[in-house]
Amino acid sequence: MNPVWRFYVDEKHQWRWQHLGIDHAVVAESRKGYAEYDGCMDDARRRGYQFQPSQVSGLRHESLSEQQRRRRLLALSGVPEEWLDWDL
Repeated sequence: MNPVWRFYVDEKHQWRWQHLGIDHAVVAESRKGYAEYDGCMDDARRRGYQFQPSQVSGLRHESLSEQQRRRRLLALSGVPEEWLDWDL
């Protein structure tokens, strides 16, 4: 089972990360919020995050560009819809 990392935008519109254990309890989390997604990702990488594709089988693998991945993360994070049109 791949480690679970959660990336989200908090109530102050700052990017944060959490590393979850097998029981989905928070094992570690970012100490501060980041205005930029890249800063949040860099901090998570310093703390051990490594991208690993899903282990779910039977699904078509999508190769997303970095911009598409960021746009999808923003949409899933519940940020205002108008933010999705910003140049990421």
